Amino acid sequence: MLERAEQLMEQGAVDDGDAELLVEEDDEPEADPERSQRAHSQRSEQTDPGGAGEPQPAEQSQQPRQSHQPQQADPAAEPTQPRGAEKDPMPAEDGSDAEILDPEPSTSRPEPDAEPPEPEPASTARGSPSESTPDPETTDPSTSSPPDAVDSPAAAAGARSEDPSFVSGTTIEPQVDRDEALREAEEALFEADDARLELLPFRVYRYQARLVGDGAEREDEGRVWVSTQSGAVVRAPAGDRVAELDQPHERFDGSMSGDETQAAAREHLLDSLERRDERRQDYNESAVIERVQLEPDPEALAVDRLGKAYAPRWRVEGPDGTVFVDAVTGEVVTD
Repeated sequence: MLERAEQLMEQGAVDDGDAELLVEEDDEPEADPERSQRAHSQRSEQTDPGGAGEPQPAEQSQQPRQSHQPQQADPAAEPTQPRGAEKDPMPAEDGSDAEILDPEPSTSRPEPDAEPPEPEPASTARGSPSESTPDPETTDPSTSSPPDAVDSPAAAAGARSEDPSFVSGTTIEPQVDRDEALREAEEALFEADDARLELLPFRVYRYQARLVGDGAEREDEGRVWVSTQSGAVVRAPAGDRVAELDQPHERFDGSMSGDETQAAAREHLLDSLERRDERRQDYNESAVIERVQLEPDPEALAVDRLGKAYAPRWRVEGPDGTVFVDAVTGEVVTD
């Protein structure tokens, strides 16, 4: 082998390094196939530096040649799980194989709750002409809603009551004219110069009472008028009521509240609703008549407010002063 190396060196086929490799290979008892292939590859590269040869390295010869044809998917093989799908798909509620993906968490900030709209300002002030606020005492009860229910007759005192026969805000029609009022006033004034018609304000109440005494009882009902100027209580005056008068007049308004006039009406009824009842008892051939005093039971006295009404009167003035004449009865009255 040494001689072969020297010959190759003389011919210039190998250099000194290749000759040493040949000598070393000869000295080894058993040649390593892989090392021999590497040495042969190095000699081939040095022998053909221009790349005219076709060296085949041992590493490439040992690997199988890969085909560039696309591989067909095996239908029996399990499908590969896509990247990022770490969770098992959840079955759909309807039993199908559709996958339910978890919705991605929203990164947007929640919008703040909308503020409630501000209340619109009132278009007109309270009490202005354009505001339609009905007067509770001048509203027709037949067209208004019924009052709230009350627990007892006494608790109903002062509450409005439905009475189709009464219309709030009406006026008793005068039965005495101006000339007659002047004649009636002359007896008190000796001389009357002028007479003016005035309308006095009243609150009208309907009452229901139970009168009891010594084992006897009876029911009583009626109406009373309470002056909102003085609190005086009078029986309901007779006469027709009208909405408006066709003659000149002056209408007054009182200053007393509804509670004050209701209390005045109740007190007047407790004092004035006294009745005498006669009870007849027969003993053999004689009869005994017993008179029983009946008084109103305060717990059974109900006073219901009907509304407002006006009573007419004449104001007559003269050199000696002023007198008033009831425009319904013609009676001279004091203020």
